[in-house]
Amino acid sequence: MIAREFAASAPFPVRIYVNDHTLGSSRNFERAIELCNCDDGIIVLSDQDDVWVKEKLATIEDIYRKYPDTNVVFSDAEVVSYDLQPKSYRLWDAVKFSKSERREVESGQAIRVLLRHNVVTGATMALRAELRPLVLPVPEGVVHDAWIALLAAVAGRIRLTSLPLILYRQHGANQIGVSRLNLVERIQRPCERAIREARTALSLYEQAYVRLKETSLPCVTSALLDDLSQKMEHIHQRISVALREHGWLRRMVVEIVRGRYHRYSVGWWSIGHDLIKCSFSRQQAVPEKRAS
Repeated sequence: MIAREFAASAPFPVRIYVNDHTLGSSRNFERAIELCNCDDGIIVLSDQDDVWVKEKLATIEDIYRKYPDTNVVFSDAEVVSYDLQPKSYRLWDAVKFSKSERREVESGQAIRVLLRHNVVTGATMALRAELRPLVLPVPEGVVHDAWIALLAAVAGRIRLTSLPLILYRQHGANQIGVSRLNLVERIQRPCERAIREARTALSLYEQAYVRLKETSLPCVTSALLDDLSQKMEHIHQRISVALREHGWLRRMVVEIVRGRYHRYSVGWWSIGHDLIKCSFSRQQAVPEKRAS
């Protein structure tokens, strides 16, 4: 086993734990974070199929030393194929992490970005061990990186580095992968997938609302809880639009007028996606109805 060979030759202590059964990615990372026995250290997450650049740990350490109030550090990544050939785009391009959003994170407003969409990938993440009481356990059905990033952004500062500190490998066996899709390609995806992703996101914000409301953190204000409530309502409305429920167009117009597409989604891009996808889905449904 590669891990055991590394443990035998590493110049520092290495502990290996083997789960009794398959846990799945998020539950496995939860277990790994739980097993870390440092109360004031830094936990760096690693996926088994990615490659770290040699400057990764030093770069992360420098950020924590320079900014002691940092809760989480995350980076960009070079997206590569299974054999490490570059795919000509980076991770932040694929997750639509815009330059304006990067400036928001750098100015201490990461929560504004994370209320729109998650831009933090676990494979690029480092977090303070002292966050464990807040982020553990990770709720069932919630992806660990989005969960940790959201709670960490509420509790303190998240900082980034635009350096691609890992080679983020994409292949047919990825449990959670990423691809750079344009608007047309996203519209052509099955509607069921978009709804499933929306419901996963809804669970994230619902569980975060409950967890934060239970804490005594002074940063958990009524305004923050209202933002989470508004985000959840916005997702509900977008799901109704995606399902083409009665009055879906009116619901969409209301969301646009209220400004929630810009505050809690990716603005005009999300508006165009929902509007065109509904029209596209309706056109696709007509032949099926006639055939029956």
